[in-house]
Amino acid sequence: MKLSFTNGLLRSFVLMLLLAMSGCAGLRSAPRIEPAVIVIRNSTSQNIQSVMLCDGCGDPSTRAQYGEISPVPVGVSQSFIRPDDPKPLPEMLLVSWDIGNGNKISRPVNVDDVLNGMEGTGNEILVFEITESGVVNVFLEN
Repeated sequence: MKLSFTNGLLRSFVLMLLLAMSGCAGLRSAPRIEPAVIVIRNSTSQNIQSVMLCDGCGDPSTRAQYGEISPVPVGVSQSFIRPDDPKPLPEMLLVSWDIGNGNKISRPVNVDDVLNGMEGTGNEILVFEITESGVVNVFLEN
């Protein structure tokens, strides 16, 4: 008798564990919220001629482009509105900017953690801040 009780308890535990795991898997596969607005902020001491956001992985000649804006003067934030149903941003973006005279700089930026932190309030803006040292900070603003 004791053995059948243990088997029944074990069966119930396994069933609950499987249900919990399937629920978690469903949450991970939910579509991520995409920002409606992207801002490029120039925190350098030079005017930036243009900034381009493209897929940070794969062959450079076939990378998908997610936005381009020009110019971005010193101390200015330029924004662009994304379409109503935008193509989802990849986990890794390549931020490339041109400061003139053939000087182009590119930095890979992981945006996954920032995008996963979006609450979906509708007024969240994804900001790429290009710094004097060439670092690209990415964060959300309301």
